[in-house]
Amino acid sequence: MILYFAVDVKRLFELGKSYPWQKPARCPVCRSDRLWGHGFVRRYFEPFEQPAWIKRYRCPDCGAVHTMRPDTYLEGLRYPLAVILLCFCIKTCSNRFAALTYQLQQAWWKALLKAASVTANYPPARLKTLILEFSFRSFFRDVLLL
Repeated sequence: MILYFAVDVKRLFELGKSYPWQKPARCPVCRSDRLWGHGFVRRYFEPFEQPAWIKRYRCPDCGAVHTMRPDTYLEGLRYPLAVILLCFCIKTCSNRFAALTYQLQQAWWKALLKAASVTANYPPARLKTLILEFSFRSFFRDVLLL
């Protein structure tokens, strides 16, 4: 199971295994308060060329292994959520992809369209409006909170 935490990614790369990870209070699976350190795994995040050491915890009661992850990077993605949203916003406004790898953005776009049509039954025109609204809201929220 992946657990998302606010992490300074730059500092994580600088400190490596010495990064002060916040230990979860309880196991999200069985709610036990006993969690043991279970070593580290290497994960790649953009724009860094080297992998980062990510902390894992194991619950001795249910056996679940929990991997920590920066909250700005979603599972299975190397790019931060803000970059992906910006690419979606550019695609929605100009019908072209941003300067990142075309194949990568096309895969994100197709996955979004598929997920929207399967789970929420959104037509593509409505989805584009939703992307713009969400992107601008998150952008202005981040700008105003700085």
